[in-house]
Formats: sequence, C-alpha cells, structure tokens
Amino acid sequence: MSKTTHKLAIVYNTCGLRHGSRNKLDNNIFVDTYRKGIDSILDQEFDNYRVVLSSCKNNMEDLNYLYKRYGDKISYVYTEEPHTVNITFNKAVQEYVKYYGEAEGYMYIDSGCNFHDIQTDINQTDILKLAYECFLRHNKSIISLQVTSDQAIDMIDKKYTNHSTSTAQITDEDLYVPLGKCANLHAKIFSNNIFKTFNSKIIPDVFAAYCTESTFRYLAAACNTKWYFMKDKQIAHLQSLDGPSSGFDHHSKKHGNHWNNLLYGRDANNFIQDKEFAESGVGYEEIRSQNILPYNPNAYDENDMPLDSAKMARLINKYFFLTKEELNYNNIKVKLRL
Repeated sequence: MSKTTHKLAIVYNTCGLRHGSRNKLDNNIFVDTYRKGIDSILDQEFDNYRVVLSSCKNNMEDLNYLYKRYGDKISYVYTEEPHTVNITFNKAVQEYVKYYGEAEGYMYIDSGCNFHDIQTDINQTDILKLAYECFLRHNKSIISLQVTSDQAIDMIDKKYTNHSTSTAQITDEDLYVPLGKCANLHAKIFSNNIFKTFNSKIIPDVFAAYCTESTFRYLAAACNTKWYFMKDKQIAHLQSLDGPSSGFDHHSKKHGNHWNNLLYGRDANNFIQDKEFAESGVGYEEIRSQNILPYNPNAYDENDMPLDSAKMARLINKYFFLTKEELNYNNIKVKLRL
C-alpha cells in the first residue's frame, strides 16, 4: 500500500446506466469523450496529482479500451452496482485515500468535461496549476471551474448566463458564492478537511437526483471556509453526456416534487421542520425551489462565517449524509486498480 501525499486527486466520473448496447467502439461518442477528457487532465503543467477514473456500470469494452490506453498512468474504481454519482464519487475518494493517503484536495470532474479552450480546441495545460493556486488563495475553500454550458452561475448573479458561452464570464476576480446561492457541480475542488469533517465522505449522499448543489455553500461553512469560482478561465463541457442522475427518478413519486426526493425513505421535511437545523444557519434549495429553507443570517458573523461550525457540521452529517445502517460504503461492490 502506497502512502503518497498528492496535492490533488482528480476524480473523473463516468456512468453507463443509460448507454445501452453499442457496436463500434472506435466511433463511440462516450469513449471518445472520456479519452479527450482524461488526456487533457494528464497533459497538465502541474506536479504531484493523481487521476482516478470512477466508473459506475460502464460498458466493459469501454473500460478495457481506456485501460489499454492509460494502464497504470491512472487509477480505476469500477462500481458494479447502480448508485448515484454522489455515492460513487465518495467511494472512489475513499478507495484512493486507503491506497495513497489523504490528498490536499479532491477534484470532481464531470464526464463531459475536458480542459480544452472551446474556441481553439487546444488543451489549456495550466488549468490544474491555476485551480490549485486558487484553492490555496482562498484557504482551501471549495473551488469551481467555469464551464462552457449549464453552469447556472446566473443563480448567483443575473448578469451571468446559464447558456453556452465561448469565453469565461467571470474575469479579473474570483467570484465569491454568497450564502443562499449555488451553481452546478461539473468541475470542483473539495478540501481534505471536508472529507474528514463528514466521516470520509465529501458530497452529500441522501439525494436521489437534484438538490445536491444547494448544500455546497454550507459544507464549506461548516469547515470555516467559503466557495469561489476561479476567474479568467473556463473549460469545455458537453452537457448530460452520461445523462442527468442516470438510473434514478428526478422527482419523488411519494411527494410529487424534486426537493423531497431522498434515498432510503428519508423525508426532507424532517430537517426543514427541525428548529435546531434552521437556527444553525443551513439553508436548502433557496434558488430553484421557491426558497424551501432560507438560511438564518443570525447564525453568521460579518464575514459570513458560522458562529457554531461544529453544530452545523453535526446537523449536516445527520440530515445530508446516509448512515452506515442505510448504506455501508464498505459493502459497495467495486473492482479496483489503484
């Protein structure tokens, strides 16, 4: 077992639940996009990082192709069971940490992303260097990269657009994500402190499909950090390559909405109606779902830092993360090559 401290573990997340059977591998949009994405991550002017392919039930022909191409240049965590990408990402990070030890940060990369400039199709080899510098600049806060489509930063400020853009919208200064705001996941660095605070998990895993992003600002707050979008650069993003939340209903059949669509019989009303939870400062679905639970501004100081981060972390763990009784990650069936 190796115990190497990397600056970043880059988890490239794929899912084959909606792909179905296909014939010509060489012309396959999925494997071609995966290859372009992984190539762009490996070809970076940055040292001391490791790429991990996190795959949930992808076509084995695709995986064999990728292994023949990359071999031991990257690591592989193949999940044999259908799980949400939140869960498979967490599991991949856990397996990475078992083998390599804790990294400074863990970067989630959507399968539709690559580091190319969309105008020239030339790889931007400084993306990881700049992202890591941004990560350090903001005290290892959550750092998002700008993407060419579906980033939803219009939910932070209406001067931005959620539609396809050929150039970076955020320039000159990194964009601070205020309390009560959110944007889509796609490409994001999370700190090791988040991994440790939330019991060796990073992304909340109670959600069947939507709503995860509304929790990120509070994950950061519970770790006494914030959330920023990196300035000046954006990366290419092919929207919904593997499907949005593939394999899972986007709306709850029981509750008839997307904001109360939780796994293992959980009910969002339990935390929405918990007075202690609301008082702690955690908000939920404040933008897209008509302010389901607005955050309590009295729970923060003048710098938007929580007055009681430990309490906030405890309640987030209780309501946004599954228990071992609900889902024991040690029992998730995976195949590994780290």
